[in-house]
Amino acid sequence: MPGVLPLLLLSACEVPQDVILTGVVWNGPGDTAPSLPEAEVTVLDELGEPLGTTMADADGAFSLTVAGGDSVFVVIRRDGYATSSFPGVLGIGEQRAEDHTLYAVPLEQVEAARATWAGCAGTESAQGISYGDVRVFDLVDDVTGEHPSVGTATITVIAERESDDRAGCYLDAFGERYESRRTVTGPAGRFATFDLVPGLHRIQVDYTGVGWSDQLSYPMWIPDDPVSVAPWFPLWVEFRF
Repeated sequence: MPGVLPLLLLSACEVPQDVILTGVVWNGPGDTAPSLPEAEVTVLDELGEPLGTTMADADGAFSLTVAGGDSVFVVIRRDGYATSSFPGVLGIGEQRAEDHTLYAVPLEQVEAARATWAGCAGTESAQGISYGDVRVFDLVDDVTGEHPSVGTATITVIAERESDDRAGCYLDAFGERYESRRTVTGPAGRFATFDLVPGLHRIQVDYTGVGWSDQLSYPMWIPDDPVSVAPWFPLWVEFRF
């Protein structure tokens, strides 16, 4: 899953060891984005406590030693960008974040997202934002080379420490603007939630197929920063064929 660190598992008898986490910070999402120099990289544990912080170099590369074997969040900060947060699981030894999975989101992109989703509750707030696509994990379109979107999903962001759940908003049939009457992701597969309180959340995906339904849940951390995003590009589901 883009935006999630590779999964390495520990057996029950092993003692957690330090991990050397390396990678590159990128200037926005997408495989063609350039690297972003001198961004701050912080690793938090599953409760949001800091495990370590470092600065990326002039090429956007970083290396940070933290305690391994736990769920973590990697938080990226830089002036002129929204603070972004990505979940992952660290194993042991040396682990590298896959290319283009850790990035900062330029503030102008955040403002463009607010304009696209104008009318969705909370768009005027500077609190946390989560947005992305819901797509099928193990299927690729022969023509476009992309994973197909899921038009039958609903998104709920569930706050772990406060009763402040938020339902997802969805775009119109053209994928161009917020459609207040739409109750599922629709053809674009895109969703967004706004005005999320800082702290730990779960992003819950409910989706349907022919004669069945299923639910997935992923951890999400919203930093306590003036503008923060937890982007999902895309959020994977698995359909049964």
